[in-house]
Amino acid sequence: MIVVDIYSDYIDDRLNYVCNYIFSDRLKVKYQLIENIDNFRYSSNSIKCYYGTENVDADLKIHCSHYFDDFNIDKDPEILKQLKFVNGTSEFDVFAAIFFLLARVEEYRDCPRDIHGRFNCENTLLFRKNLFEIPVIDFWIRSIKSQLEIKLNNTIINKEKYGFKSTLDIDQFYAYKNKPLYIQVGSLLRDIFLLKFGRIKDRYSKSDPYDNIDEILNWHLEIDIRPTLFILCASGGKYDNNIDPASKSFASKLKSIMHKCELAIHPSYDSNSDSILIRREKEILGNLTNSEIIRSRQHYLRMSFPYTYRALINAGIKEDYSMACHERIGFRAGTSRSFSWFDLEKNEVTELRIYPFSVMDVTLRNYMNLSPIDALQQSKVLIDSIKSCEGEFCLLWHNSSFYEREGWHDWKKTYLELLNYAKTN
Repeated sequence: MIVVDIYSDYIDDRLNYVCNYIFSDRLKVKYQLIENIDNFRYSSNSIKCYYGTENVDADLKIHCSHYFDDFNIDKDPEILKQLKFVNGTSEFDVFAAIFFLLARVEEYRDCPRDIHGRFNCENTLLFRKNLFEIPVIDFWIRSIKSQLEIKLNNTIINKEKYGFKSTLDIDQFYAYKNKPLYIQVGSLLRDIFLLKFGRIKDRYSKSDPYDNIDEILNWHLEIDIRPTLFILCASGGKYDNNIDPASKSFASKLKSIMHKCELAIHPSYDSNSDSILIRREKEILGNLTNSEIIRSRQHYLRMSFPYTYRALINAGIKEDYSMACHERIGFRAGTSRSFSWFDLEKNEVTELRIYPFSVMDVTLRNYMNLSPIDALQQSKVLIDSIKSCEGEFCLLWHNSSFYEREGWHDWKKTYLELLNYAKTN
């Protein structure tokens, strides 16, 4: 059995969180933190990892920057694209870098947000280092694994392999159908005023342009993928435009699709720090589908640290899929794989599991202004990066992102090619 002894002259919950993530969670090897240097020197365990500044003999040495014992949320750790070991010692403090990225330390700072209160991509250290589109943590852990294997003269079998999760946000079941009369009249008058005659024609068509979920699910079934759909169970708000969750049409639509996918809650716009509202919407979906709802993704990706994640925990959510930046594809937390959320203010690890996604349709078209062809190409480059480090690609699309009158001409082809490319190992 492989056991890694890790020496540090300063041990706290932050360091333990990082070591647990690297060694136990990702590499699937046991570890123990040791504060006594003699106990470390004379231990008979398989591997010795020294995290300090003295000249101590060890199999693996991690450069120590004293990040943890001198912790400050305004302090950026050093981050490099590649984790190299020179004479057995890492070139930078990778423990500090991983903690900083996973715990989202930079998001606790007082920095500008957009009109929806969202953290902006350009405020991330990874973006400033031109590393946002690389799952750096996944590559760093592979480097640690390789270094351990050299010392062990053996392969560490942690069973990580490339994976793909396909997810969809269902903000609205319908663009026009089954909406309240006052919304229909108001929207119609707006389209007349803006001379949007194509949309006026679509309002009276037999088929609704958003009513395509069954077709999307069939695309997935054809390539043996079971997607997760995040359902917005709110209506009437400025940004919450789904049909009434209490209506027969809402329940009917859910029942027609639930056997083809996994269902999760898409908490409404104003829910990002309101556990009561999240729980209420979660219970609506659970009652309609007679199932336990444990997964969520915030509407508009609105998150505020630590309040949103605390609200999700209080509402009974176990997995969250909101971790990405709205205006750029890539890796907000530096990894393609899931991790446990660390509550920085309480200084404790929680049971909430974070599942990052790295590509979203709205990001590609609306924020990055890419054509369907360029969007596909850039997404493939990112997927290739994930495949090369045996990570996990998570894709986010919307059922509304095929309506050509809203600018989505040719995006169906891009989506289908993305699904097939991501599915292939």
